[in-house]
Amino acid sequence: MMEFTIEQGVLKGCQGDAAIVEIPEGVREIGYGAFRNCRSIQQLAVPVGVQRIGSQAFAGCEGLEHVELAEGIREIGYSAFENCVKLKKVVLPSGLVSLERLAFAGCHALLEIEFSDTLLDVGRDAFRDTPWLASQEDGVIYAGKLALFAKGAVSSVVIRPGTIKICENAFRNHSALTEISLPESMQILGDRAFENCRRLKQITIPQNVTFIGYRAFHECRKLQVLLECDKVVLGKACFEADTQVRITALDPALLPNQVLHSAILAFADDWCGQTALEKDFVSQMLRYIRSRRKLLYPLAIAHWNLLQVMMENDIIPAEDINEMLEQILAEEQAEATAALMEYRQKLASDNKQDCFESWDDLELSWDMPEQEKTDAQLEQEWGTKLQRDGTLTLLLYRGQDREVTVPSRIGEKMVTAIAPAALSPERYGIKRETIQQRQSICAVTIQEGITKIGNHAFSGCENLVRVSLPESVVEIGYHAFRNCKKLIEIQFPQSIEKIGRGAFAGCSSLVAVHLPEGIQIAEDAFVGCQLSTAVEGDF
Repeated sequence: MMEFTIEQGVLKGCQGDAAIVEIPEGVREIGYGAFRNCRSIQQLAVPVGVQRIGSQAFAGCEGLEHVELAEGIREIGYSAFENCVKLKKVVLPSGLVSLERLAFAGCHALLEIEFSDTLLDVGRDAFRDTPWLASQEDGVIYAGKLALFAKGAVSSVVIRPGTIKICENAFRNHSALTEISLPESMQILGDRAFENCRRLKQITIPQNVTFIGYRAFHECRKLQVLLECDKVVLGKACFEADTQVRITALDPALLPNQVLHSAILAFADDWCGQTALEKDFVSQMLRYIRSRRKLLYPLAIAHWNLLQVMMENDIIPAEDINEMLEQILAEEQAEATAALMEYRQKLASDNKQDCFESWDDLELSWDMPEQEKTDAQLEQEWGTKLQRDGTLTLLLYRGQDREVTVPSRIGEKMVTAIAPAALSPERYGIKRETIQQRQSICAVTIQEGITKIGNHAFSGCENLVRVSLPESVVEIGYHAFRNCKKLIEIQFPQSIEKIGRGAFAGCSSLVAVHLPEGIQIAEDAFVGCQLSTAVEGDF
């Protein structure tokens, strides 16, 4: 006879001995260690309604020979049946999602396991020291739709159709692995799945993959990756810096910085090689390159195909050509120099700037116009923070101008972002005279190259009438222009992707906005405005 302790649907313990145990109705969870070391139990029935078998729930039940698990159990905790040495067979029920580490480790008689197709996660060493594991041939060991790990030395692997996940550490440290083929059904590559597979040189990640885990390809040197998926979460340090990534649908903004340039160069190679690419993907890549063009100029100067993409799509404006030519000439790239000169002539023929007719004309025109403010003046006016990628974020404005030009370069460093409340008179802790100066700002021109306007950046600039946004801006943060009550009209560039909550809330004079299609706009972005002009986008 066995008595149970049950609290709020959780079976927490038992008293007495019994050979046959049936879990009572109404139990939702078998708690931690509830039957641990109950050596009298020989048969166990877990009914419908139980959703979780807790950690070590039946660990050390050395007499347990038969287990019936009803459908509906979603989780089996770590070491739940560890060292049940007489258990011979387990049928994992439909609905089971997670089998935690060491769940059946040390079950020395366990030879037969039936897996459920609903299983999504199997922890490390779940079947360690079982005859089932020992009976598996060298190669990939599967549990339902999961590839658990590789047993023995493997070099060339084809993952079987229908598999949805490569589990954590599955191929870690398999130094002999040189190639692997993933099926179209694949969805998840677990943490460290291919870490330290140093001979693996290329892999195609199919379109249904939605997650690539932490350090999934860490220490896979000079790996070539083809990403066919369009929506994927990339775990921290999933690729090495020297990984060459080619994308066919993914938004490049989702890529980590260390492989971003390789993806852009691969796109440029495909473009110049007339590889068939989806129209939407091409538009997305060109929009991204345009929005970050100044950051990509050094890369374009070193890689002819990217330079060609930028010229063919009019991404380089006339005012940037002279500086690029100086750099290209310094590196003695004759072909690129000739192409840029021809491109300049093309722009001139479109009435975008005066045309030159000879090399002498080019040399005479290379004196860049003087900046209105020197670098020293800009450094005095703007507080900045150096980012890991070498660019600057503008933290605050110390100047006195009513018409403010937000610079995209200070000294040799590019500026790519305006920090939260950088020019807002509502910023906490600023002096009264600073508040008054910021309230007097009437016009703002943001230079090309800046991609993000931070939260509250201009909030409360009550005399701001005009804002000029560059083609590089991608995101406008929440409350960025809130309560700019004299702002009348604003035109958004094609590069814009996101407008945050309340970005223009309370701009009571704002009657016209011009939005490109397909951008993400928060529902209350324009609350309190008097919009009467039709817009291209839908919000």
